[in-house]
Amino acid sequence: APALLAAPALLRRTRKRLHRSARRLGKGAPPEAYHRARIRAKHVRYATECVADLYGRPAHDLIGALKEIQDVLGRSQDARITIDHLDQIAHAGDKTPSGLRKAIGRIADRESRILAGRDEAFGVVWAHFQKCWKRFDRALEDGARRGARQ
Repeated sequence: APALLAAPALLRRTRKRLHRSARRLGKGAPPEAYHRARIRAKHVRYATECVADLYGRPAHDLIGALKEIQDVLGRSQDARITIDHLDQIAHAGDKTPSGLRKAIGRIADRESRILAGRDEAFGVVWAHFQKCWKRFDRALEDGARRGARQ
């Protein structure tokens, strides 16, 4: 099928998977849920990049919003892993110098603040994504109508 006719269903399906993952996020959600949402955002982004030239600005705006989602979720994943590694280093034994333990504590506090603000940051980028998706979805409809006429 021509891309203008096939793309909408494929893109909407990948977006629906992302939406389902995003609904599971929030207080008490396991780290794996955030990682899954990040992977699904990546799928939507890559699929959109494949057809961006067909849909122009709405596609490029959506790609930007998806990059923001990936950045927020990726940074929180990095923070969680960093905290785990720092904890292992700090508790490696009594031979860890106190100055190093203090530095580890400061870094862990900074990373913890990132995790604490993750849901709020995600809410902001998710709202932007939703707005961009609406414009892109209209472009998908317009493209399907053009493709059907051809």
